[in-house]
Amino acid sequence: MAEGDAGGETDTGGQHETIREFLIGLGYKNDAAGERRFTGAIESATLKANLLATALEDMARKGADVAGGLAWATMRPSCS
Repeated sequence: MAEGDAGGETDTGGQHETIREFLIGLGYKNDAAGERRFTGAIESATLKANLLATALEDMARKGADVAGGLAWATMRPSCS
């Protein structure tokens, strides 16, 4: 199979090298301490993204509840 075909092996060595060079440029060392620092940063960013997603979901639910209440309130006087 040609490189990049479905089910074929893809060469990620170039991607790994590019990512490694990028991280070294950001000040991460190519050692165990640098790897821990990078992993910690990723875990922190993931936690913050999850907190943001939860807050946005809660806000959307509250907005839907308010909108539903307003719709009910506007229809109620016409029923009597």
